[in-house]
Amino acid sequence: MTDFISNLVRVVPEDDAEANHYFGGSPSLDGALCPTCKIPLLQLLNIDCTDPLLSDKSFGPWKRLPFLFCWTCIRDVYCTASGPNAMHVIHTDQSTLADSSPPYESYPQSFPQRSALLKVGIPDDVKAIARRMIEEWQSSGSEDDEKESWEPSSEEQAKLTDYFGHPVKSTFCLTHHQIGGHNLGPPWQDDEYRCPNSNCKSRAKRGRKMTFVARILNAPAHGLPMIETLESRNPSEYNYDVAVQYHICESCFTLVGSNRSG
Repeated sequence: MTDFISNLVRVVPEDDAEANHYFGGSPSLDGALCPTCKIPLLQLLNIDCTDPLLSDKSFGPWKRLPFLFCWTCIRDVYCTASGPNAMHVIHTDQSTLADSSPPYESYPQSFPQRSALLKVGIPDDVKAIARRMIEEWQSSGSEDDEKESWEPSSEEQAKLTDYFGHPVKSTFCLTHHQIGGHNLGPPWQDDEYRCPNSNCKSRAKRGRKMTFVARILNAPAHGLPMIETLESRNPSEYNYDVAVQYHICESCFTLVGSNRSG
């Protein structure tokens, strides 16, 4: 599988950063409504496509790329740019849901806008710890049941927490807010999506295969309380594997957001 953006770019909340990229906020383009729920789509992240760190690819008509989702109907959301200040939203399934409600009461119409920085690469020591976790997990069950499971030391856990932005209790936590590249944890980006845009110039019989471009996590501490508030979050539970994943069509630049929780 090829990557839309070759570098793994980590997206980090940074209150002192200039707002070239930001989490949350209200969508700035007209037409950002959920076709099923008829409510504004929730903006999780908005990036400036002219950032030099993203220069190895064109984003076509997108000057800023809005990563949107609806946590009320939890459907795959396909978006196309329909003009300089407008977008068109497509759903593959327009049927009415039997139970359509947000994850918790008083769910916000938008998350607070917060500046974000882009950082490239994975430190070698973090990569080594993560790979050992994956290897140990893959080998578990294949040997004697009395074998003690390996866990990172407190120093190693501190390195993982600093890099990923949260404690890493399992391989499903080896993920973070990300643009491009591959992640270290479960290969969710290998799931297949096909472009549904009837105006796509390279539209095949089943639609062009779309390419992984981003992942954004449930992160109440970062201002992204997708399924729980910071106040209601159970500190003994780790919901960092709850995420919205995005793929893009490299021909017409249609973008899809999908709930890919572990």
